[in-house]
Amino acid sequence: MTFNHLHRIYTNTILNENLVINIDDPQHQHYLKTVLRLKIKDQFRIFNSEDGEYLAQILQLSKNNLEVKILSCLRKSLKEPELILGICLIKADRMLEAVNMAVQLGVTEIVPLISARSQLRNINHQRFLKCIIEATEQSERLLMPSFKPLMSLENYISTIQINEMIIYANEKENIANTMKLIKHWPDRILVIIGSEGGFTEAELKMLATLSGSISISLGNNILRTETAVATAIAQVQLMREKLCHLENYW
Repeated sequence: MTFNHLHRIYTNTILNENLVINIDDPQHQHYLKTVLRLKIKDQFRIFNSEDGEYLAQILQLSKNNLEVKILSCLRKSLKEPELILGICLIKADRMLEAVNMAVQLGVTEIVPLISARSQLRNINHQRFLKCIIEATEQSERLLMPSFKPLMSLENYISTIQINEMIIYANEKENIANTMKLIKHWPDRILVIIGSEGGFTEAELKMLATLSGSISISLGNNILRTETAVATAIAQVQLMREKLCHLENYW
């Protein structure tokens, strides 16, 4: 039997069969009680990144209480190859759009960065966490990507480990230098996307000095940051899947 038609929510609570838990999050309470209008004995799906996805049934329902019983396990969590997005700040609504698309496309970690050309210097961390949870729920993923504290691009570059694969979008790069030329796709990849106007010459020099860094063109057209995020992440995932398929074939 498939339960994909049932709505799903994310929780930080430990999940296991036959557990009885309370849904304390006001937004999820509102969603289940008011938006979906679920009643006692109605079922939905609940998941977290560690325990997987479970079928849940409502036991008690009141104004301030939502008690559910965890029934059967539907999916166990599987480890995903690490795909980290470092994204330089842009206007909040477009930044949220970029984060939403990145989560849907499979990133495992998001690092907001301040570059020389960033238009903003702060973010609403809780607003972005809410966006990440909603995108994880919508895209049927089990792993909820982590969202790191805001930091400068220069400081972030200093934390990058030696020999990590770092792909950074460079609109000044020769169009011939694309991801198709990369022959090795490791389990940990970092993609860095600049803000509007791209990286400065000084930032490009910093990125170029990193061991394992690859300067990539995303095409002839000048892309908005959120479009560049989706393009780069989608290409990385496509190349990874293609390599995995060929390795399994041979």
